[in-house]
Amino acid sequence: MATVNNLPTELLCQIFENVFSSSNPLPFDYTRRRLLYQTQRATDISSCDCATLDTIWNYEEFGHVTMSPFTLARVCTRWYDIVSYFTHFWTHLVIDVSRPIRQRQFEAFELCYPHPFMLYIFSNMYLPKEEENRRVLAIMDALKSHINRCVSIVFRIQYASSLPHLSLLLSSPGLRLEEIRMECRTQDFIPALLIRLDESVSHLQYISVNGRTFMSLCYSDTNQLAQFGSVHPLSLRVSDLTLHRNEFRIFMTILDGISANEVFLSNVTLSTRPLKRRNIERTYDHITELFEFSDVCPTFISDFFNSSSFDYVYLFRIIGCRIPRMRARLPEDGLELRDIPRDAAPALPDQSIRNILSVFEGSTLDMSRCVSLTDDTLGWLATRDVARRLLRMSVRDCPNITPLGVRHLLTMRHGCGSYRKLIQFFATGEMQPLDEDDLYWFSRWKRESTTNIIRWPNYIF
Repeated sequence: MATVNNLPTELLCQIFENVFSSSNPLPFDYTRRRLLYQTQRATDISSCDCATLDTIWNYEEFGHVTMSPFTLARVCTRWYDIVSYFTHFWTHLVIDVSRPIRQRQFEAFELCYPHPFMLYIFSNMYLPKEEENRRVLAIMDALKSHINRCVSIVFRIQYASSLPHLSLLLSSPGLRLEEIRMECRTQDFIPALLIRLDESVSHLQYISVNGRTFMSLCYSDTNQLAQFGSVHPLSLRVSDLTLHRNEFRIFMTILDGISANEVFLSNVTLSTRPLKRRNIERTYDHITELFEFSDVCPTFISDFFNSSSFDYVYLFRIIGCRIPRMRARLPEDGLELRDIPRDAAPALPDQSIRNILSVFEGSTLDMSRCVSLTDDTLGWLATRDVARRLLRMSVRDCPNITPLGVRHLLTMRHGCGSYRKLIQFFATGEMQPLDEDDLYWFSRWKRESTTNIIRWPNYIF
């Protein structure tokens, strides 16, 4: 009886094809993957099948060791012939630039023709800058004639100078790109200005670029910028940007021209304050769902909100930032605060929280891992003329507040006629425990007040 190794390649291909036909390969579904991984909303992860979760998490965390053709360059000739036969299953092409690039990896672009594919280019090990530049350039040269079939392009490499110019990705006609991520660890390059955009950029659903690449859009006219997000909801992520002199105004002008349902700003700083000019407030009515600030400097936050109006944003999220005093008002929707640090002033270590809540006019407040949140903060929130419209409040992993402080907050907000009464309060994660008196009080309060839900770790009232 012949062993598997002795079977003809054609017969092995037929065997694998029969196996594939009896299974149900997952189609490319960018929207589902993005919702599960990126936004991490109230999706019930337990309802997803294991294969779907495997596709999602492997792609982001360790997809480079699980997805074809990562090992394609190092397999035997026979196995290469077999996997080359099933090109319609090649939805992902993964290339590690820290390893020598082989011709087989370039052939993958031809082998999967005419099917769409996702391209993932990464580097896990140190590589001299010149060598990384050369290898990425070789990949992009091989990709040029196939880029119109590319659905997603992700770069996670060392040097910004290795990243391709946006003009190659966004000015080619007939693109079907839905996702672009250009992420690097070393900002060693200032890209040239991007002037021309193809109308196909309207199909993009996710863009993640470093700050200098984003600023290269500054000479694209308003009509071209308006193509972003005009067909599909767009998520925009801009990271690692230091704005000099009047670049703040240029940044705001570019952002004003792009329609996006989600905007993420990470590690953005101002080297100098903008020159004093007549303050022109921009109304960002084309940003509709989420605006996130992560590790953004206080001066940027202050200038950003004081020169902008966001009447249609559903949720503001602020992560790891010190928040200055502001005169702008946040609209009547949600605010999420994460990892807000203690302020330097010992008298008011929660000053950042007080500053943002002083201008918050929304109905929903979520706070997590905020070590600066204390009973003093809750007392201030209970007795000061702030956050009048607050209806729902949740805290997670905030061990510096006590059940007694929460009781005081609920009582004071309920007794003041000028406030909206809190109808929901959730506490989860690492919190101080409830004693018998707390259990009795919360149970009675739930029965006798308008608060319809109170939750504490291990308890729902």
